[in-house]
Amino acid sequence: MENQTNNSQAQPQTMTAEELAAQRAANFKTGEKWAIIGVVGNLFLTLVKYIAGFVGNSSAMIADATHSASDIIASAVVFCSMKIAKKPRDKGHPYGHGGAEVIATMAVAIFLLLAGLSILFNSINVIKEGNVQAPGVIAFIAAIISIVTKEIMFRATYAVGKRINSPSLIANAWDHRSDVYSSIGTVIGIGGALLGFPILDPIAGAVVSLFILHMAWNIAKDGLDQIMSASCKPEVVDAISEHVREVDGVMDVQGIRAKQSGPYIMIDLRIYVQPDISITEAHDIAAAVRTNLFNTVEHTYDVLVHVEPYVESGSEQ
Repeated sequence: MENQTNNSQAQPQTMTAEELAAQRAANFKTGEKWAIIGVVGNLFLTLVKYIAGFVGNSSAMIADATHSASDIIASAVVFCSMKIAKKPRDKGHPYGHGGAEVIATMAVAIFLLLAGLSILFNSINVIKEGNVQAPGVIAFIAAIISIVTKEIMFRATYAVGKRINSPSLIANAWDHRSDVYSSIGTVIGIGGALLGFPILDPIAGAVVSLFILHMAWNIAKDGLDQIMSASCKPEVVDAISEHVREVDGVMDVQGIRAKQSGPYIMIDLRIYVQPDISITEAHDIAAAVRTNLFNTVEHTYDVLVHVEPYVESGSEQ
C-alpha cells in the first residue's frame, strides 16, 4: 500500500548484521588497546612517583604514587571487562555481556574511593605527627611529568571512550584526570614547601583527596544508573522518536523505553499503524523501524517493537 512503499528511503545507509557485528568487534579491540595503554602508562608513572617520593622525602608525592598504583588495577579491570563484554549473546545472556562494563565502572569508582581515602588519611597522619620536612626538587619534577602524561592519557582515552560508547573506558579516562588533579595539588604542595612552607605538602595531599573522592562518587553514580536501568538521556529518546516516525507506515510512536547496558543501548517501544493492513504489512513496518534504529541511533544492540492499531481520536497510551 502507498504508506508502506520505499521504506528503504528512510535509511539510505543500511548496515547489515555482519557489518554491525564487525563494527562492535573493532570498537572492543580499540577499547582493549587503550586499556592496555592505561596499564603501561600507570605502571611507568607509579614507579617514577614512588622513587621521587622516597628520594625527595615528599608525603604528597608518595600519596600521589599510591593513587597511580590503584590506577593500574583499574585499567586492568577495564581490559578484562571488555574481554567479557565483547562476547556475543547466548542462551544464558540474551541481552549480551555488556553489563561487564558496568561492573568495571563500579570497580574503578571503588578504586578511586580507596585511593582518595588512603591519601586523605596519610596526609592527616603526617600533619598530626608533625613530622613535616621540605621535599626535594625531584618530587616537583616528577609531579610535572605526571600532569603532562596523565592529561594526554585522559584526552585520548576519553575521546576513544565516547566514540565507542564505552562507560568503563570513559570511567578509566576520568581516573586519569583524577591523577592530573592529584599531581597539580602535589605541585602546589611541594612548590610551597620548597619556598619555606613544608606544611603545604601534606595539606595539598589532603585537598587533592577530596577531588578524587568527588570523582569517585560521580563515576559510581553513572554505574548505579545503569544497574538501576535508568533511561537514556532525553536527547537520545527524542532521536529515537524522530527516526521511528521517519518510517513509512508509522502513524504514531509511544512508550519509548531506552536504557544503556555497558556500551549498548536497548530499545523498547510501541508503534501505531493503520488498523486495516495485514499482519505481514505490519510486520514489515516493524522490521523497517528496527533497521532504521540500528542504523541511525549509535550503539543500538536490541530493539523490541510492539505494533498497535492506530485510532484517529488518539493513540492508546
